Amino acid sequence: MSDHHDVIIHGHRGWRGSYPENSITGFIEATRLGVDALELDIVIDANHQIIVSHDPFMQHEICVKPDGSAITAEEEILLNIYRMQDAERLLYSNPPPVHPRFPDQKRVTSAVKPTLNEVVHAVTAFCDSIKRDIPLWNIEIKSQPDWDDIFHPQPREYVAYFLAQLRQLQLEDHCVVQSFDARILNEMHQQSPDVKLVYLSDAPEVSPEEKLSALGFKPFGYSPNFKLVTKETFDYCKKNDIELIVWTVNEESDMQAMIDLGVKHIITDYPERLMKLLKRKS
Repeated sequence: MSDHHDVIIHGHRGWRGSYPENSITGFIEATRLGVDALELDIVIDANHQIIVSHDPFMQHEICVKPDGSAITAEEEILLNIYRMQDAERLLYSNPPPVHPRFPDQKRVTSAVKPTLNEVVHAVTAFCDSIKRDIPLWNIEIKSQPDWDDIFHPQPREYVAYFLAQLRQLQLEDHCVVQSFDARILNEMHQQSPDVKLVYLSDAPEVSPEEKLSALGFKPFGYSPNFKLVTKETFDYCKKNDIELIVWTVNEESDMQAMIDLGVKHIITDYPERLMKLLKRKS
């Protein structure tokens, strides 16, 4: 962990506030900044390669067509990465459009949908070059039941492909794996019980205890939307020895509230803001 007191800073999708999300450039710059963990999302393509992308399609806010023209919200769902070969996916490598919610992102040309292998090797090489430790990998598997056999395989097969890549990259002991899909986490635990697993939540009507009851084991962590986090949430996780990892905390006042509560893992699009806040407190 870097010199951030005892707060572990997770760069969300790399450093989304300043660089295109889930891009190699964003991951390298977040690493240069000094984040403790790199949060990223993975999907799967037609060749069963693990692709770093929040969506299993070419999302219209962050992608353009191979000819540089815009993708509409109606079209995006048809641009299904699970049905794409390398040659087609790599056509989507134009500079991304200006993000409507992150207008300060730097305009850099970076592969829109790199493989996990490409990302890990690029970050590892960069860390070697500046002689720093490799950040923790916080990997979210994108999955939901109504996407089975449309945007990804069934959980057992999906997890098997993912774990094969994780083992090849020797990341099993240097990552946490998170998902909103309890089926994925249960399958991960079945196939590789030593990997640290985290259950994501955005369900205000469900308590942590109720949410975690969907798992057949006690996970390493529980990761709710920070807006759902109360002292009771914090106390429950502490009592049960479950790491509380909150997302996505972008405003300084919210960062301060999480720190005051005692939260140790904070996922943010703006890691530089959190670093400055912690530095002022030191």
